[in-house]
Amino acid sequence: MRHVYRRLAEFYSTLDLACEIPITMAAEGVTPFLKRVFSGEEAFWRAVESIQSLKGRYVTEEELIDRIAELIKRDPRIFLILAHLHRQLRFTNLELIHFFFDRNEIHNIEYYERLLETEPVFRKQFEKTYSSKKWNSYISPNGLGSDEVVRLATFKKVVTGYTGSEKECWPLWRARIENDATVPRRIAEFVVRNEDLKKLIENDTVRSSLERSLRTVNVELIKRERGKYGSQKVREILESSGFIFKPYDKISDIEDLEAFLKTQNTLQSEPRYVYTAEKFWRKEDKRFDFVLIANNRIQFVVETNYFTTSMSKIREVVRHFMELKKACRGKYRLIYITDGMGWFGLVKNVREMLDFEIKEHELDPSPIPFLMNLELFRRNMEKIKAECT
Repeated sequence: MRHVYRRLAEFYSTLDLACEIPITMAAEGVTPFLKRVFSGEEAFWRAVESIQSLKGRYVTEEELIDRIAELIKRDPRIFLILAHLHRQLRFTNLELIHFFFDRNEIHNIEYYERLLETEPVFRKQFEKTYSSKKWNSYISPNGLGSDEVVRLATFKKVVTGYTGSEKECWPLWRARIENDATVPRRIAEFVVRNEDLKKLIENDTVRSSLERSLRTVNVELIKRERGKYGSQKVREILESSGFIFKPYDKISDIEDLEAFLKTQNTLQSEPRYVYTAEKFWRKEDKRFDFVLIANNRIQFVVETNYFTTSMSKIREVVRHFMELKKACRGKYRLIYITDGMGWFGLVKNVREMLDFEIKEHELDPSPIPFLMNLELFRRNMEKIKAECT
């Protein structure tokens, strides 16, 4: 009993809270993508000033729309500024489709056929989708041929390709702006009539509003990175302990990897300790975050996550990993690495896992704990390596 209390205290005393506060706070400024597209931050802010400089150069809302449309047509990158000004990272999927395609023609196959003739970039996207074996197998196993229904479905699939991230879709967006005069007009009408662009221009707050939006973007990006924090730290611990990453790209299932390793001869030039990532176990319909390998054998499988809040989902996670540990019994040695402030509100669940660990130890004795946080994993690395026989 004392051992459980000790383990519980050890777990909480070593929880990692570094992810709760960014190492560097979000700085005011443009994103790396925007810097690259505008060839530097100064050029970006000069383009922003071109929007603000419209103040006093229009009387009616219609005249402002014309001015904005002119700016976008002259410099398509203005669209990216408007996206960050009004939607932080980008406009919504529905807005993007409305901007880049005539929604009154969205079901008209002749509209798309005209785009094939007038815009090389759209034609290239269509040909790529049209020739896709995977797409063919889904929609027309006997070949796409000239079936209008299939062809229209393919056109619409191409349209959805314009709704990704700005980094991914910028060449597509730029081509539409440059090749279709109605696109800048639709964008301008939207931001003037549906957003507060006119007010920002008249109040001289285009730049300050954009700076605020960019700060919000940076904070959102930091939050997104938190989702990768735990696995990234595990990688760092493994590599600092002498494990070398090997992708085994052509092997997705862990049992196939196990069979492959048995066929390999141990060579002196091969690293002694190897790890790989993202391998499935088809039998249990489960993906392991990491697999630790030594002497051409799978030694440990590792799952990791990081919780910043004590949400009810964690209780389901606890049950899941306890069941997974049972499934691994006699087959794979499972290590569950979890961390974060969220566990402070779930002491009962941590205790439950530690009690479970003791029972599992009676069935399958091991000096390696089942439950660890990042720091405990780091402290146990030498024991883990010693167990890799």
